[in-house]
Amino acid sequence: MTEGLDNFLGLVIFFSPCIAAFALVTFSPLRQLRQPVRLFVIGLANGAIAAFLSVLGMLRGMISSRLLLFIVGVSIVIGAFQPSGFIRIDQSKEKRRTRKEK
Repeated sequence: MTEGLDNFLGLVIFFSPCIAAFALVTFSPLRQLRQPVRLFVIGLANGAIAAFLSVLGMLRGMISSRLLLFIVGVSIVIGAFQPSGFIRIDQSKEKRRTRKEK
């Protein structure tokens, strides 16, 4: 049972930065922020989520403290730069809608 839990937690730690960044951009009101602030906010929130999940893995003895710092650092970068493409797509659709309405 504990091996299954460790495997599941490992998968969650691995995929959480991408899922969290996508969820923050899609379902939160962060689209209203300007671009540099948006990158920092999403990156820091993504790093906090990854830190929480990594600490759980660290308490279970799955990862070391160096790996914790690496995971948090990488997830901040992924969170900051991944969602910018999604936001641009959303903004371009909104611009097309406003042009059609005129």
